[in-house]
Amino acid sequence: MGGHFTTPGAAAFRRAAFFVLFMLSCGGQVASAASVVPNDAKMPGTQPGEVVNLDASTCVQCHGNYNSAVEPHANFKGAMMAHAGRDPLFWATLAIAEQDFDGSGDICIRCHMPQGWVGGRSTPTDGSALTHNDAAGGVQCDVCHRLTNPDGSEWQGVQNSPFIARSNNEGHYGAGQYVLGFDTTRYGPYKDIAPPHQTRHSKYHRSSALCGTCHDVSNPVTGDLAHNNGAQQPLAARTTADPVLSRH
Repeated sequence: MGGHFTTPGAAAFRRAAFFVLFMLSCGGQVASAASVVPNDAKMPGTQPGEVVNLDASTCVQCHGNYNSAVEPHANFKGAMMAHAGRDPLFWATLAIAEQDFDGSGDICIRCHMPQGWVGGRSTPTDGSALTHNDAAGGVQCDVCHRLTNPDGSEWQGVQNSPFIARSNNEGHYGAGQYVLGFDTTRYGPYKDIAPPHQTRHSKYHRSSALCGTCHDVSNPVTGDLAHNNGAQQPLAARTTADPVLSRH
């Protein structure tokens, strides 16, 4: 094979990479990234700097290196979530989003590279402050296993006013409104386990609402976030006097 890409997936990757380079070559039209996330793009849930040690680098010690066909670590490394931070199409669409509304990239980074987002590296919102480890880690195992139900029915995660991801004890789900546990306890669907780290049984981890945290998305910049539903609801029309529009 001589080191050349031959698989259909590799061909798609090359096309995507070419598209990214093409977009970058059109840099004269790119708006400046926001250094402060605009209020339009801020979402409820755990905020940057409120939790620490969001890192899955030690998981392989128990969850890998024993059978690549079934072990969690090997399967994760080949999954789309593991590559969410280095997908060239993601970076291309992030650049386009920033051209349309500088600051909107924070929403994209929030789900694609949560380690970097929680670590406070989503600004500038074009992703230029993110590290190699942020991109290489993607959506790490540790992220999903530290999620708590936003409605607070099982375990209390970190959500402080005014970023409360629930109303009247009903959780807000979708569009990256994740609520993370305050410590490094891992949450999961099984009771009969005895791992060497702190765990808690979580019925939330058997719910599609957990996956919908990032796989059910509304854009709060272009339309009202439809509560518990990915569909948009129209906002009142903005005028040229709107400070958001007049700055472009």
